[in-house]
Amino acid sequence: MSKKSKWWSLGYSPTSKACVNNQNLVVVTSGLNLDSSNFLLNFIKILHGAFPGKILVTTARVPLSEGKPFSERILIKQLMPGNENRKLGILSRIARDLLTQLTISYAIAKEKKAEVYIFFLAQSLILPILILKLLRRKIIIATGASYSEVAKFRKDYLLLIPKIEEKISYRLADHIVIYSKNLVVKWRLEKYRHNISIAHEHFLDFDKFKIQKKFDERENLVGYIGRLSEE
Repeated sequence: MSKKSKWWSLGYSPTSKACVNNQNLVVVTSGLNLDSSNFLLNFIKILHGAFPGKILVTTARVPLSEGKPFSERILIKQLMPGNENRKLGILSRIARDLLTQLTISYAIAKEKKAEVYIFFLAQSLILPILILKLLRRKIIIATGASYSEVAKFRKDYLLLIPKIEEKISYRLADHIVIYSKNLVVKWRLEKYRHNISIAHEHFLDFDKFKIQKKFDERENLVGYIGRLSEE
């Protein structure tokens, strides 16, 4: 299935209500745990090819330039200063997270022409998700990590908060997008299986990485593509 058809399968077809009513699609991300904006930009480009309407990208601290990066249909709005390099204390981290959620909630509550909201690597933004649920908007979570898994390896008891938020968000979401079917079991998402789609293109661009030589024609080779981290 192509990138375009995968995202159309989530309801972004030319005959969908969102398109007929000229509604916007909103991508929400906090940026608090995002090491790079490359994943987000690639994700936006994929959506741009699948969704014919306007795409509003609401970020908290992802360091992206505001405006229209490669299309008039895309508008990026950074709500808060970029990621901080210095380490914060416990109270400062809690205050920052609360401020982020309140700021994003206020921003998306003002958006009147959107029915679909995609939370990209931001399943811990429980307050904006709750508000959208009350407003009866469609909520999609596109994630590449699990707070429950990360919490097992990091000695940081504050991760208990996003871990709980993550579990609640999955219950409230209309759809969940992950990058591998193996993660359904690993992340204990079996109960949401009917709402899960697999889409890995925003993490690996198969237009750049192509099979040029069959595996049985190659010499022995050991390789790894991905980040090295404990979880």
